[in-house]
Amino acid sequence: MRKALIPMVALLLTVGTAPAVAATAATPAITWAACTGLPGPADLECGTLTAPLDYDDPDGKTIDLAVLRAKAGGDRLGSLVFNFGGPGAPAVETLAAALGSYTELRERYDLVAIDPRGVGRSSPITCGTTAELDRYFATDGSISKPAERPKILAATKKYIDACVKNSGEILPHVGTPNVARDLDRLRTALGEDKLDFLGYSYGTMLGATFATLYPRNVGRMVLDAAADMTQPYLDMAEAGVAGREHTYRLFLDDCVKNGCDLGTTTKAANRTVERLVNRLKATPLQVGERQLSGALATMGVAIGLYTKSTWPIIESAVSKAVKGDGRELLALSDVYTGRSPNGRYSTMLQAAFAVACRDAVESPTLRQTIEADRRLRKVSPLFGGGSPMCAMWPVPAQPNDRIDATGSGPIVVIGGKADPATPYEWAESMARKLKTGVLVTFEGEGHGSFGQGNTCVDALVHAYYFDGTVPAPGSSCPAG
Repeated sequence: MRKALIPMVALLLTVGTAPAVAATAATPAITWAACTGLPGPADLECGTLTAPLDYDDPDGKTIDLAVLRAKAGGDRLGSLVFNFGGPGAPAVETLAAALGSYTELRERYDLVAIDPRGVGRSSPITCGTTAELDRYFATDGSISKPAERPKILAATKKYIDACVKNSGEILPHVGTPNVARDLDRLRTALGEDKLDFLGYSYGTMLGATFATLYPRNVGRMVLDAAADMTQPYLDMAEAGVAGREHTYRLFLDDCVKNGCDLGTTTKAANRTVERLVNRLKATPLQVGERQLSGALATMGVAIGLYTKSTWPIIESAVSKAVKGDGRELLALSDVYTGRSPNGRYSTMLQAAFAVACRDAVESPTLRQTIEADRRLRKVSPLFGGGSPMCAMWPVPAQPNDRIDATGSGPIVVIGGKADPATPYEWAESMARKLKTGVLVTFEGEGHGSFGQGNTCVDALVHAYYFDGTVPAPGSSCPAG
């Protein structure tokens, strides 16, 4: 199942006081019809939710937001709204493809997904043509190296210019608090007194922001692979890179233990990966009409860490790339960037940058970005680095830096001990700041645990959604 696969851009860019709730225009009803152009069963329903583009001008210009509903098959409890992460993962398409992982939930709930503003089918943010995005995401170099800095700055400026040209009207309005306001309009349009919600990765920050703005409107909420994105830029970046490095080391150990094509020891296997990446930085590998750069190779390894089931794919892809065949590693990097085989890019990273820079707790200066790059490369030579995106972003940040759901019911927060994208301490922090958070610890690997086959996690979450049974304080679930 493809869940929270959008890379956490906030590892380097940051998200996070939700402003006071602005006045809202009356919420129109959703007209449902058969879906088109989506995977999944034929009984799915699609519709459109209209929302103000600018919540400070509730009667002004509006935006249409795409919504999906899979109606409950049994004794219905209500509507359960999903967000699969990002910011930037298209929730409508993802839920349609992943319904098989939620068959028990669908018996009791209408399963609902809404593409956040700027994402998927909801006025998607676009920052260039396929060729332009191919070149941008393949850009190698370190912002802290003076000789490489001009190339990175020029590539980033060209990317931002395309964002402004194609999506300039929506860019100031994509911050997480506005998406949370859209969720409350969706709740009303669905006829629900409270929002039942399941969020993964960045979706947990969205859920926490909703709970901060509307604590009395929170129903049964589960936040899996929790990301407390209200922390200072460098603290968050270091924790995120360290978490990815930790999981990478677990992958290397596991590879060697089971007979590794990359080397007979962890050190040797790591050396194989790093040598490949460094070689590709100097001379990209031709793959058909495209090229596999060092940056893309790193993305491919990173996305393969998200679930333990894909670790063998990393081994195979790197091993083949060392021998001159970069197809598998390039395909992995395409999952990271949201590039489909036909060359179409999803909103995954394009919306992610826009939201992260808009929500930034502190917009880093170029000097801070350069210093962060140096420090993060010491934390992880492979995954460390700093992007100048938010230092150059044209829309002023509107910090989303407070989490406090005082007044809500219990909110279940799940954190994984070996999560490569959202470190466990972020789940601890989010549960504490919510005031109503109940922490569940997953002892295994992977980015997200519910719906991934772990019977312990699934049982706890189902009991909460179906019966309102809140997990006991200190609950934990073993790997496997």
